[in-house]
Amino acid sequence: MRARVKEIATEAKADGGWTKDSRAARREVEAEIRSRQPADEAAARTDAEQARRAPEKAQDAERAPERSETPAKPEDAASDYAPRPVTSVKERATRPDMVRADPAAGKWFGSRELAERFVGRKKLADTHEIVQTGRTRFEAVPKTDAAARARAQEDRARRDAIDRAAENADRFLIGDKITAHYADGEVAGEVKAHTGDGVILKKDTGGEVFVPHADMASGEVRLSGEPSPRRSTRRDAPGEGMSADRWRTICPPAATAT
Repeated sequence: MRARVKEIATEAKADGGWTKDSRAARREVEAEIRSRQPADEAAARTDAEQARRAPEKAQDAERAPERSETPAKPEDAASDYAPRPVTSVKERATRPDMVRADPAAGKWFGSRELAERFVGRKKLADTHEIVQTGRTRFEAVPKTDAAARARAQEDRARRDAIDRAAENADRFLIGDKITAHYADGEVAGEVKAHTGDGVILKKDTGGEVFVPHADMASGEVRLSGEPSPRRSTRRDAPGEGMSADRWRTICPPAATAT
């Protein structure tokens, strides 16, 4: 086609210049060249790609094992057409790693009303219940775990009460501890088991102040006597001239529990 363009240009030069007919002939040839150019380029690219992949195909053919047209044994032929086990969608969905996560896991609320509202919104009333895990902390936990969570909460409350009593033992009598820290009935019962029905502290010559000590490993409260820091000439109940803060009669813990 390009030779045709040159031929038209030579004829136009011989005729003394481009005429209307020679220009039309040149435009037709140029349009034909443009229409053929994409197809020619695609064919060239295809030929180049085949030439590039020819060595790879030869190597693959060398590595490929020879296929036998007939099976070695009849049972081998039968196994080729045996049905393959199919894993259903339901089986895959019930795998442990695909089980839907607990919507209440890791969530806590500042009041029981907010926790109950969450349980109602998520429709968890049949499977979850509200457990108070702190002073202003409520969680929605599975019912199977609620009993264990409640026991753990009671154990924490007991240990905290005993710990606070031990920390302040050098400043307060055990009567103060029972009132301030052992309001919980179960904890008060545990203290009572170690103190008896009550201990009367007498503040006179040779009197002692009983101070609680806590063993955090076993959760045990024990009493030990310490010399009274003051001496009094009075040998009867606390009264005028004596420190009311240091004279106490320890009532049974159960009686002071609220």
